[in-house]
Amino acid sequence: MKKWLSFGLGGAISIGIFALLVGSELGAVQDELERANYFYLVPCAVFLIAGLITRGIRWRYLLDRRVSLKHCFHIINVGYFLSGILPCASVTWRAPG
Repeated sequence: MKKWLSFGLGGAISIGIFALLVGSELGAVQDELERANYFYLVPCAVFLIAGLITRGIRWRYLLDRRVSLKHCFHIINVGYFLSGILPCASVTWRAPG
């Protein structure tokens, strides 16, 4: 019951945020995106990927190398993705049972 409540609450919050963003001025957003400096995205992406790989290595050692680094990296990314989409329900997806 508690899992379904957190899933429903996360879904309601996500739908509410989406509904608020639909009415925004898309022309102003496009103007700001055109004026933005994207130089800093490259080092951010490098550090993000390095951090995720480091976490994958850590989980691999915690699991006594029974899981490959590729699978650890994939599982971590799925967990972060679900946390971003449905913050309350991601616990249900990562650790069922």
